Amino acid sequence: MRILLVIVSSLISFLTCGQIVKEGMPLAWSVGDVLNASNIWKELPEHNLLDLLAEDAIDQANKVLPYRFAIASNVNYTPSNSGRWTNLSNGDRVWMLGLESSFAFSLNVIFGEFEIPQGGKVYIYSEDRTDFVGPLTSENNRNSGSLISLPLEGNRVIVEYYEPFEFRGIGTLAITKVAQGYKALEEPNRSEVSCITPLTEVNEKIRHARSSTLLMLVDDGQRVCTGGLLNNTQSNGNPLFVTSSNALMGDPGDWVFVFGLNANQCTNNDVTCWDRAIAGAEVLEVDGDNGLALLGIFQKPETSWGVYFAGWNVQEPSEGYYYCIQNAFGLSQTYSSSYSNPQVEDWGGLQVAEVAQWEVGNTFVGSLGAPLYNASGDFVGALIGGLSDCDGNGSDYFGLLKTSWDKFAPFLNPTRSGRDESVGFFPVFTDKNDLQKQEDEFFVFPNPADDYIYIQNESEEEIQLIRFTDAAGRVIAFNNPQVPTISVSNFPSGIYEMTILTNTSLNTQRIIVR
Repeated sequence: MRILLVIVSSLISFLTCGQIVKEGMPLAWSVGDVLNASNIWKELPEHNLLDLLAEDAIDQANKVLPYRFAIASNVNYTPSNSGRWTNLSNGDRVWMLGLESSFAFSLNVIFGEFEIPQGGKVYIYSEDRTDFVGPLTSENNRNSGSLISLPLEGNRVIVEYYEPFEFRGIGTLAITKVAQGYKALEEPNRSEVSCITPLTEVNEKIRHARSSTLLMLVDDGQRVCTGGLLNNTQSNGNPLFVTSSNALMGDPGDWVFVFGLNANQCTNNDVTCWDRAIAGAEVLEVDGDNGLALLGIFQKPETSWGVYFAGWNVQEPSEGYYYCIQNAFGLSQTYSSSYSNPQVEDWGGLQVAEVAQWEVGNTFVGSLGAPLYNASGDFVGALIGGLSDCDGNGSDYFGLLKTSWDKFAPFLNPTRSGRDESVGFFPVFTDKNDLQKQEDEFFVFPNPADDYIYIQNESEEEIQLIRFTDAAGRVIAFNNPQVPTISVSNFPSGIYEMTILTNTSLNTQRIIVR
């Protein structure tokens, strides 16, 4: 019997470098007229919208490319050639630059250089102060490559850089591109599609899977697509991400991964809810014959984001229930489901699986790379394109993890366990330095055990989770106990290390299962 992982802990430090968040408040919002928006504006280049839409009609016809909603314009704006510096009374100073577009629904700033000192802060916000990104700090510094922010709704935004007096003149900023959104990422775009199905009330399997489905911003902030976070057999919280190989546009160090775009966390259905993101990844493996790519995201998400690392299955697909979760049109998640038998066939030279009919919902532009899950909630593949529509015409095609397994196995199965499936988990990232060892506050019996063990908790803290590893160091199971009794009846006979984690303590004990 499979063990459903509800929660797990990777006892490793979490680093904030690479996160793009919306926290605190820009300085100009709190100091009144000292920092105003006069004499700071630069007008962005114009583009022929009809030409852009004509290009989109061609390259997005088969859903085989990421959804383009913006056009990136080359610029060269730095604190030395644009904007305005303001000296504050304590010696600190603030640089402000305004960016305006004649046609944009949203604007996204790309820094070709970003090296600011400790204590420095960069905020980007809409002129009407309805949305912002930041602070970007020294933890976001880039030794090479660009730093892409998140898009902000509107056609006028302000970049604000605060520099402390003790580091005056140390920071280096250069805005080299601005992505102007010529399509509005908002609900009216979706209302024209009759079969789009928002992901609202769902069962537990889908609820977990939606927390592993992410939007990816690629190609200098111009395009969006979808993909899924996967667990590995070490269950160590390594953020591995699978999407379509056609999603790999631009420098992977610039890509942005947006978390939590579902109905529970994102009620606005526009870019104002893009507030949990991590910038940067590396391409670990590409299977060109199957149309899939495996990425390693540079940083781990925060525990509080509730991100799920999906389990996977590389068995031969069979007749059953499958569902696809996606960020159609770059918006809050939708889904489609089908009773299907996704067998491998050739599609334009790719070895992929066909889904000929969706019973519920459909896929759309922006769905490229969307994970396909089986009835158990296991990842089995990702969308690489198709011609399905709301009238039931056409098919969609998925690259299967089974077909790419030889290339992806070293990353997804580092323990070489021989298993053809893996469970998923919600990670809890905990800094080992913050944990205290507690030896005598948890008592486990019987030991040896046959079917069940009982944990007596003499501490004042609630147990957050329990992890079992076998003699080879492989993670066997995780448990978030609601009752003190835990079943071990499915464990093979042997010796196991049991780790008990609370908010502040770590206890390790050895148990024997007969």
